[in-house]
Amino acid sequence: MDLFEAKSSAGTHVEAATALESLLDQQRRNGLLQGDAKALAERLVSQVWAQKPELFEGRIGPQPHPIAIAAIALAAGARLEAYRNNDALRCSYTFALGLVLDDIATHAPAYSFQPVDHLLLDAAAATFAEPTADLQLSPLFESFGL
Repeated sequence: MDLFEAKSSAGTHVEAATALESLLDQQRRNGLLQGDAKALAERLVSQVWAQKPELFEGRIGPQPHPIAIAAIALAAGARLEAYRNNDALRCSYTFALGLVLDDIATHAPAYSFQPVDHLLLDAAAATFAEPTADLQLSPLFESFGL
């Protein structure tokens, strides 16, 4: 697997942020993103984690896979930047989300997804597929309070 490997639940937050940093840094090196990739990645994961810590820490069920956390963090970031009318960051996050979803499609058999992962990935995929004007309206996203 290129982006993620199945690992223990310890350090899931760090694993998701590190993977996002790699994706965002690629964009920065190619001139598609301005800013500090590490800081942006950490902020994305921290913001989504803070909204539902019991979900992401596995206190109400299995802890989500880092790739599912990365996907939902990018989706949440894309939605936030759409709300802020920041097309540059929205596009960067949406592009990175597409890469994550492509990695999942390519390596799906290697992941041991739990039902919570499927719900998070469905919400992230819905974000990827939505027109910019509709990014605030996803019922899947609202069901997680994100």
